[in-house]
Amino acid sequence: MTMFGVTTPCVTLVREALEREGFDCLVFHATGTGGRAMEELVAAGVISGVLDITTTEVADEVVGGTLPAGPARFDAILERRVPYVMSLGAMDMVNFCAKDTVPLQFKDRKLHVHNAQVTLMRTTPDELAKVRALDGRQNQPLDPRPW
Repeated sequence: MTMFGVTTPCVTLVREALEREGFDCLVFHATGTGGRAMEELVAAGVISGVLDITTTEVADEVVGGTLPAGPARFDAILERRVPYVMSLGAMDMVNFCAKDTVPLQFKDRKLHVHNAQVTLMRTTPDELAKVRALDGRQNQPLDPRPW
């Protein structure tokens, strides 16, 4: 499961419910390296299913934030064909470091100073359209069996 501050309550409830049912859950903080680490474990066959609750790393990849997922963010999940649920948690923001590090082209955008080290920028509809276009493979059925 992927998690970020704003998705922590959801991820915590889901993790607790799955653990009660006997599942071992790994939670990855969606900071670029967290998503890549999860993908590496999927590729290695260690993870057999993914609840991708927090996909903010993809917005950072597309828009130019400081916590990008990398261009291969969904590749291992799609190649291994593991059960996968994607959500759009924290996709409404792009991450930067301190406010004075936000690139000049974004100076007039809606910014939220989370703390002295973290500034969040609201994504625009155009940016979200680019995120959606990043990789349309997520919408293709991977299992031909009817449910």
